[in-house]
Amino acid sequence: GPTDSRKSTFTNAIIGVIGTATVSSLPIQELDKRFQLQRLYRKRLNACGDLGAESFSRVSVFKRTTGGDILEGELKGANRPLSFVWGGKHLFDANDLPLPTGNADSEAFYNRLLLFPFPVKMSKDQIDRSYGEKLATPEERSGILNWMLDGLERLERQQGFTEVTDVSVIHEQYKRASDSVYCFVSDCC
Repeated sequence: GPTDSRKSTFTNAIIGVIGTATVSSLPIQELDKRFQLQRLYRKRLNACGDLGAESFSRVSVFKRTTGGDILEGELKGANRPLSFVWGGKHLFDANDLPLPTGNADSEAFYNRLLLFPFPVKMSKDQIDRSYGEKLATPEERSGILNWMLDGLERLERQQGFTEVTDVSVIHEQYKRASDSVYCFVSDCC
């Protein structure tokens, strides 16, 4: 979504309930870099507030983190790798989605995504700058936790999300949001 569409407010409310001690902040573009994977160890959520527009071409580590594979993170100064299975989730915010290229532009990548649009840009006079603080109160956090638990119960009962979008539709949505040239060619040529 665009700037001022409350993406960060949503993410920060989730982090406020989960707790910062169990959250990492690693963009998808850095998952496969040396010494980065260990940052996911013992974390329940990887929430990156802004992916940035830098494209990426490798998603094998992303796919392994979402597929329950054994991960080996390299620790600085250690003589052995840190092996673990990460059971957490990724939550990425972006004004503009980064362009996947190479093997990243694949069905296996798009099959692991749920896109949540934040289409409404709020005007400066509509923005309540204290809204984040209001959501951080114990009463609001309790309500957010209850909302999350209701959603978890629904997920377990339905054995999946309410509206699972076909991978080809997610691929098209992602390509349109990340590549203006693709949009022009698709729409005008």
